Amino acid sequence: MAGSSTTITTAARSNVLTLQSVQQKINASQARLATGSRITAALDNPPVYFAAKGMDERANDMMALKDAMGQAISTVKAADEGVQHIGELVEHARGLTVAALQNLGNDPASRESRRKLAEQYDGLLTQIDKMAEDSGYGGKNLINNVSTQFLPSVADKVEAASVPGIRRADVTNANDMNTYKVRVHGDGAITASEDSLRAIDDSLGVKNFRLFGFNSLTQGSFDNLAVSLRRQGADKAVLSVRDGGETRDVEIDLKDAANMTRPKAFRTEFQSGAWVAFDYDVADLAKRLTDNAIIEVPVSKNIDLSIDVTDNSGRTVRHSLTGQDGGNRIVPGENSFIFDDGTVRVDVDPKLIQQASNYAEKLKIDGPLAPALSNIKAHNRATDGAFTIQYEESAQTGYLIPQPTFGFDPNYGFASQMIQRPAVTQQVSFNFFSDGGWITADSDFGSLEAKPTSAVHIQQTNGAFAPSVIPIMGTWNFDDFPVGWGNFSSSTTIAVNVSGNDAAGVGKRKVIFTDTTGSSAEAIVGNTETTPDDSFTVTLKGGANDGANVTVYAGDGFGLPYEQRISVFTGSAIYQANSYGGPATLDLKDADASSNIAMSGVLNVITGVNDSARPGYRTVTLQPGSSGINGGSHSFEISNAAINDQSFTIPSGYFKGMTIRMDFATGSGFNEFFINPAPKVATTSPTTVLYRAANSGKPFDLNVQQHTSTLDGADLRVQLGFAQNDNLTVRALNLTANGTGLRIDRSVNGWESREDIEKAATELDGAMQKLRSAGTELSNGLNIITTRETFTKEFSDVLSEGAAKLTLLDQNEESSNLLMLQTRQQLSMTALTLAAKSQQSILNLF
Repeated sequence: MAGSSTTITTAARSNVLTLQSVQQKINASQARLATGSRITAALDNPPVYFAAKGMDERANDMMALKDAMGQAISTVKAADEGVQHIGELVEHARGLTVAALQNLGNDPASRESRRKLAEQYDGLLTQIDKMAEDSGYGGKNLINNVSTQFLPSVADKVEAASVPGIRRADVTNANDMNTYKVRVHGDGAITASEDSLRAIDDSLGVKNFRLFGFNSLTQGSFDNLAVSLRRQGADKAVLSVRDGGETRDVEIDLKDAANMTRPKAFRTEFQSGAWVAFDYDVADLAKRLTDNAIIEVPVSKNIDLSIDVTDNSGRTVRHSLTGQDGGNRIVPGENSFIFDDGTVRVDVDPKLIQQASNYAEKLKIDGPLAPALSNIKAHNRATDGAFTIQYEESAQTGYLIPQPTFGFDPNYGFASQMIQRPAVTQQVSFNFFSDGGWITADSDFGSLEAKPTSAVHIQQTNGAFAPSVIPIMGTWNFDDFPVGWGNFSSSTTIAVNVSGNDAAGVGKRKVIFTDTTGSSAEAIVGNTETTPDDSFTVTLKGGANDGANVTVYAGDGFGLPYEQRISVFTGSAIYQANSYGGPATLDLKDADASSNIAMSGVLNVITGVNDSARPGYRTVTLQPGSSGINGGSHSFEISNAAINDQSFTIPSGYFKGMTIRMDFATGSGFNEFFINPAPKVATTSPTTVLYRAANSGKPFDLNVQQHTSTLDGADLRVQLGFAQNDNLTVRALNLTANGTGLRIDRSVNGWESREDIEKAATELDGAMQKLRSAGTELSNGLNIITTRETFTKEFSDVLSEGAAKLTLLDQNEESSNLLMLQTRQQLSMTALTLAAKSQQSILNLF
């Protein structure tokens, strides 16, 4: 066979085509049942298809709007939560102000309590800022809009920090542009408050208490002082003056208190520049310790120093250290100057702030010579300095003896002038400054109330030098020369024993002071002879002269030990110059017993031989020995036997009216005595002169400028519909504590005063109003967005439902149609099978 082929009958072909058509319809029906739509493509029903698709697309757009509104709702809700919790913090802060107002005492415990409450308050403000910062959602924060701030320039803050005594300066709570000028004024003059002076007198009985001086340029202090008296055991007490961390103690021997009837003087200087001086009675202090083991009196320190801050309008806020407490007093650390537009905060270093002050030069004098010295002027001086002045009168001459404390060349020259009564004003000048400057003053010593004081004389009794007596006005000539003294209660002789070289260590000598009343002291000096600027002061302890002081130079003993003797006369100074073998002598008691000594000079005492006056009596002739004095020779008679405490009164001549007491041994001869009237001053205390050089100070400005940032705090814009203008803007707010937000400033001055606390309470009340307003604004926006979100969702559902109605498949109908098609498919397949079998049977016949 060349080939074969299969012939399909027409009936079979028809069945095959029918099966193909039915299968296609079954596939389409199953697809519709799977999708649930009766129209799945444009070809199914173009008009319906495109109508449904439009509605679906609009519904999808509406859902996109709804989703965006949902995110906006979350953003607003986050902000609203922040507002509510910030309000809770504000209420907590309000509670702190209430607690502070209930604790307004001025005692240290109350002040410390308020300070701690203020610290907690500042901590809450920090938390408010943190909470505002953390109240964002999806990168958007509606309550931390700090896009606009008012801040001082960085350059101004750096400049302020360079000013001596200013650690830093800033402006907080600012809500507008401004320029604040900061100026420091005052020469730093120190005084005590009147209340303190009364308390010192009432509690301690200290008299003539003075607090004076100038606030130090490098060690200034705002601390108040304290004067205390405390018992130490049965026989000792300590009188102390404390200024900050420095304390000066005076040891008091209570055993001899009843015998110490003469007041003692105290004077000291502190690093802060404060000087304290007063007189005290040991017997009175001992009585006060009978009932109290400790007595302490605070002394309020006033300082002529102020800080002025002035704004653009000319309003000035001042803090000072003169008679003020609370918020208007300068304190170490931060000081707050409150304005309507902000608070200027200046951190002050009390040690250095005086350098920033502007003031003219000033001299201050304190002490008994103050009434006699006026119109004091400094010439060619550029630095501060201080010196004390002792004053002596001898006959008709007044001597001013300066002792520099600091800032002056220690040259111990002195100024003098003739005393004229009635008083006549004369000018004196001190020219002992290393920089060539000098000080002048008008003086009228004749106006002083003349009172005798201790006269100090020195007698050298050993070594290569002959014994000699050198008065205080003598020259410095290899002698242990006393240049200062005070607080002697009894006439005495002080033995000054200086050891040999290296006795107190390599290059050092020991100097021991011992007086005849049992008072003593020790000091260590160098081997070489000291000069005026190496002088040293010792304070005697024990004995009748406990607390007395002597300032000396140590002379040169050529490496060998030697002794000096200093005679101290609490009355007139009468002492033996040369004995020439005569029998007359005079001790300290005799000198104190002498009286009516008005003129200085030499008195010759000539004692005759036995019986030169009459049997059993010798003649004693008292004769002025000073050159140029004629007449005044007077004779008396004494026993041939030795006799003590013999007094003579000269009736006329140079020493008229003088009574002198001496002791006489047996025999005859010639004696020579020096006569010096008791030096006279207004009091035994020295006078202090303080000089403050002019200073231009260093002012500075804080320029507050507006700073704007576009990165922070943008408003929330919510699209509510498809139209361009169908939107809502939720305004971004600044609910931080700063000046463009809630305007809650940090605590000021540690809440020292009621005004400081009430300021904080007022700001908190204002902040609560702002928070309520912000809550209302956010709630309104939230309600609008929520309503539109609900509408958008529901309208989207309507559109989706409408689109579904156009394309939605009737499941029952389509299922029936699918069953019918499947039945037709089965019938066609059966018919096709039968046809095929029929043809096979016919073929089998052949």
